Amino acid sequence: MARYLIIGNSVGAVGAVEAIREVDRHGSLAIVSDEPHHVYSRPRISEYLAGKSTMVDMLYRPQDFYQANSIQSFLGRRAVAVDVGRKEVRLENGEELPWENLLLATGGIPFVPNIEGLERTGIFTFHDSGGRRGNRPGPS
Repeated sequence: MARYLIIGNSVGAVGAVEAIREVDRHGSLAIVSDEPHHVYSRPRISEYLAGKSTMVDMLYRPQDFYQANSIQSFLGRRAVAVDVGRKEVRLENGEELPWENLLLATGGIPFVPNIEGLERTGIFTFHDSGGRRGNRPGPS
């Protein structure tokens, strides 16, 4: 039985899960994401922040997505190292996850133009930029 590990929990990860499950219903499948949330539609963050939708409205797949696809989810946990030789990913808490097939579906880094005032506190992007600016995204 194959072991799949996906780091990331957005559109790319969901597409990969669905493609894997089309050809392999029984392989072990795990998702690691530093965000603690169920997969949600990032373009709808502005609606959420404006009070026009709820987190439930933002869900990209049904609440039972992980269970229905036999996914072991490691939400709210950051992957900090990939050991290609041992085929393991180490999480921030020291836990190690084995894999045979690894996908890094971590998304992109938001482009932030050089605008006056960006150095102020309270300036955010809708996606975590890896701490480069020190601000976290809105829905977290």
